[in-house]
Amino acid sequence: MIAKQVPNRHDGKSDFGTLAKYITGGMTAAGLASQATSLPGFGQLTQYMSNEVDDAGKEKCVAVCLNRLQSVGTAPAEFYSKAARNPSVSDPVVHLILSWPEHERPSYESVFDAGRDVLKALNLQDHQWLMAIHNDTDNLHCHIEVSRIHPDTYKSQHLPWMHKTLHRAAREVEIKNRWSHDNGLFVVRELPDGRKFVVPNDRYKETQGIKHEPYVERLARMESWSDERSLVDHCKEVVSKEVIEAITAGKDWTAIHDVFERHGMRIEKTGEAAFRLEAMTSEGKVVRLPISKALRSVKFGSVESVVGPFVASTKPLQSASTSETPQKPSLEPASRSGRRSKRDPEKREARKLERAADRTALIDRFKAEKAANSVIRATVGKELAAVAVEKKQALSALRRSLVSQKQALLKGGLDPAQRKATTSLIAFERINETARIHAEAATRRAAILERRPPTLSWREWIEAEAKSGDKAAVSALRGMVYQERRDANKATGEQTAPDEDDAESVLASLLAREREEDAIRSAKPNRIRAHQADVLLREIASLKWRVTNNGNIEYQRETGSTVFVDRGNKLTFDRKLVSDDDLKIALLHAREKWGGGIVLTAGDAAFTQRMVRAAVEAGITVKNPELQQMQSIVKAQIGKPEGRSKTSSGTRRKR
Repeated sequence: MIAKQVPNRHDGKSDFGTLAKYITGGMTAAGLASQATSLPGFGQLTQYMSNEVDDAGKEKCVAVCLNRLQSVGTAPAEFYSKAARNPSVSDPVVHLILSWPEHERPSYESVFDAGRDVLKALNLQDHQWLMAIHNDTDNLHCHIEVSRIHPDTYKSQHLPWMHKTLHRAAREVEIKNRWSHDNGLFVVRELPDGRKFVVPNDRYKETQGIKHEPYVERLARMESWSDERSLVDHCKEVVSKEVIEAITAGKDWTAIHDVFERHGMRIEKTGEAAFRLEAMTSEGKVVRLPISKALRSVKFGSVESVVGPFVASTKPLQSASTSETPQKPSLEPASRSGRRSKRDPEKREARKLERAADRTALIDRFKAEKAANSVIRATVGKELAAVAVEKKQALSALRRSLVSQKQALLKGGLDPAQRKATTSLIAFERINETARIHAEAATRRAAILERRPPTLSWREWIEAEAKSGDKAAVSALRGMVYQERRDANKATGEQTAPDEDDAESVLASLLAREREEDAIRSAKPNRIRAHQADVLLREIASLKWRVTNNGNIEYQRETGSTVFVDRGNKLTFDRKLVSDDDLKIALLHAREKWGGGIVLTAGDAAFTQRMVRAAVEAGITVKNPELQQMQSIVKAQIGKPEGRSKTSSGTRRKR
């Protein structure tokens, strides 16, 4: 059975109506209506047989099956009504074709069951779909029209690697129904005991259209038992080096043939510049493969220009076990030491296929969990975005409110002392409210982030599954470790083979490895961090203020200690008593009150350096020309990037 997706219209759009009309062509409206049976959410026309013909008198559509649709006539409108609920999907329709070889004519119900299995593999079984069986070609085939949009949730089904999913689902359906097996990206391997496995087919090449190419199971078994990849690796690691040495030494074709003979191999010329390798197993079986696959590093088309025209070997092909130096000559399994394996090839093949099936199931589980993980992360991302929008709106509303207050203050007719005090209080109110908004948003973000799962990576997921005792995951981890060791040995020139019997120690060493932390952090220097927002809010909320006799605003802690004094055109404090936290609060107050036109003044060099450091840590740029060098040094020390930012002051004056 072949399962294929049909490309949609060239303009990038789809048309439910046109497709539904096409796949049910040949069935009259009266025939459809008379054969329809109404079930809850499901309508069937599976009893519609070949007595209906198209306008040309030729049989075409012989049976139809519907899901979540009432009838073929209303199907386009029903498709459209659900798809319209998700306007973000511009192409909601998927068109599939299932085809059977000429010698197979399954029943209509078997065809529809196969279609349901394929849709289940794509996670589309609960969507709206329409199947129609056509009998107008030599190959019985079924068209499937299905919507990506779920009729209840209105979410679009993601279909990654649909091509591979269709090929694998087709093989599984063939096994279920005992049908013959087509060739594809996945093939069916059958053992002598009758067990079948669906495994990847690396040698498959896609063809245009629908062309049935049966997979020869007996030949596949012979190739898999003989372990062709071992032969290729042996040629690449051993034989190619010896052949290159013979060619480099300027020897003739006889010397080159002797190299192959020692390994139970022989080459023959099959074209003007084409060569083929033959290898004989210890059982006398001959396996042939292109020389370009076995010895990629040797270009035999150019060898003739070095050692002369090709001369065929006159010696008969024999296995390496009867030659002078037994090596790894054939496609037969062998140990790394060169000795022929004593393991039963049939059992070895069974274990190999079982591992392949387990690995495929493991990958499917990972993909399913990753997809579910992505859905949760996307939902959490939307909630985080909503919090960010609300915070931005609250800050904007606060700015507008304070601007209005300042404008009213200028028009209020207050005396200078009252206006100075009120201006300071407005700035203080903005700091307080800004910190509250940030703290509230940080609390909401933290609660939402607790529900966000980490991004799944294959390595970490495999390790977690292995820790839980999953055999397939342990096997996959062992393979990773072995590959890492092989790569390390190759880089160092060592040939130490891993101990396959020590799987537990291998797993333990892998799980205990050190990982470097990869992280992305905000580069905004003046951003209030989540852990800083609550602290700042508590600091500011604990401050008290009072208007002095000369109209200044004095900000104090509950203990009575003065944090800073707002004198209208500058902020002052006692440099002997002020703490770094007090400096930061004063800096923020100055920034809210005056914006970017702020400088620092102080008579003590050590205290000036403290103020500059506090300003840089708060994300504020110092404008004093004489302090630019000091500011650059402080930025380099604490890792702050150079650039524009809001500014502030220590004893600070408005310019």
